[in-house]
Amino acid sequence: VSSVADIVSRVERSAGRVLRLTVRRDGKEKTFQIAARQDGGVWRLGILVRDGITGIGTVTYYDPSDGTFGALGHGVNNGASGELLPMRAGTVLASQVASVTRGEKGAAGALQGAICRGGTCGEILKNTDHGIFGTMTPGEGSEIPVAKPGQVHTGAATILSNVEGTAVGEYTVRITAIRSDDARGRNLLLEVTDPTLLQKTGGIVQGMSGSPIL
Repeated sequence: VSSVADIVSRVERSAGRVLRLTVRRDGKEKTFQIAARQDGGVWRLGILVRDGITGIGTVTYYDPSDGTFGALGHGVNNGASGELLPMRAGTVLASQVASVTRGEKGAAGALQGAICRGGTCGEILKNTDHGIFGTMTPGEGSEIPVAKPGQVHTGAATILSNVEGTAVGEYTVRITAIRSDDARGRNLLLEVTDPTLLQKTGGIVQGMSGSPIL
């Protein structure tokens, strides 16, 4: 099968007869015997299958020489265990921040996004633990050189982030610690100092992953 519609039609035709379901898990194929049951007049297997995944993320860098981009922070995963989802291909669409849930002590906040109307503006080629990578058409903005690890130091800095509509704002932060030997690659400790950002989000919230630090 190649879509959710394929699965739905086969389950409907089975009318409760036992089906053989082969799945790929951890790189190995496993086969299960399963029979659908009726729920509200519809035959169901009791599993969740999706052939479309939508997410909002920050584009961290764009290279105008070859059109490649990276949205750093984390790849597309299943949300529960954080396991990466296999992707054959994907498209990049323009988006906007529709609302913000402020972060509070003991509860992470989040940005809620919405896809803007219009065509695609890029293609996703890789989904990795470090983020998603692909190619896209150029957008607004100016080129900024990337600092080498030895140039990074503690002290005042700013981040570029989109926390309202489509506008990208520059907000003050402070790099309070550098941990170059962190095994997970989480080598910077940031403190948000910008009063406007603190009022809007309460600090760093889900959806700001990959915001460039200047």
